[in-house]
Amino acid sequence: MEKLGEACLFQVKPIGLIRSSWREVRGTPVQPVFADGARGQVEIEPAYAEALTDIEGFERIWLLYWFDRVGPFRPLVVPYLDRSAHGVLATRAPARPAPIGLSAVRLIERRGCTLEVADVDVLDGTPLLDVKPYVPRFDAWPGRAGWLDGAPCEQTTDDGRFTPTRPTPPDQGMSDDAPLVHASIVSQLAGRVSLIRSAKASIRGATIPVAEVTH
Repeated sequence: MEKLGEACLFQVKPIGLIRSSWREVRGTPVQPVFADGARGQVEIEPAYAEALTDIEGFERIWLLYWFDRVGPFRPLVVPYLDRSAHGVLATRAPARPAPIGLSAVRLIERRGCTLEVADVDVLDGTPLLDVKPYVPRFDAWPGRAGWLDGAPCEQTTDDGRFTPTRPTPPDQGMSDDAPLVHASIVSQLAGRVSLIRSAKASIRGATIPVAEVTH
């Protein structure tokens, strides 16, 4: 397999924001099925209004979004519904190498560029990356669910286990110059970049600080 390099880094610009009653990480439902019908709005940028044509015909839609208030990547996590560690890619935990979230919410109505939705399990102000229709024929596959088939816990709300000490506040809105969401977001680089403040290099008798980037 060809090694992925720096050339594979890319930028994604959010297409909107997700609004909800969930302002704090703790207490937020961990899946739409546990949200008890919680309402919210998906605010799409006007530039993409035409792209919403015919969305009203679907009972549910997938929301893809960026976990903008999660801590750094963890290869092993103890998920909400278990007491044992699993590889993060075998869970829905947010501490992912590319922190993209996925929720199947119920579509109530469309009002212009705003989608009224229910069963929302997403923090208010979360950057929206994409919307796709939920199609039972495509998306509902009965079968094995791995460790979840015997999951012992019923932790249905977030307890803050994947949240940094000082979470980033939610976006207050979007503008034409809204910042891009970088795949190389700082929280992901934290585990890869080592700043050696005290290192010394002698060049012609001078001492200079050295920054080392590890890959």
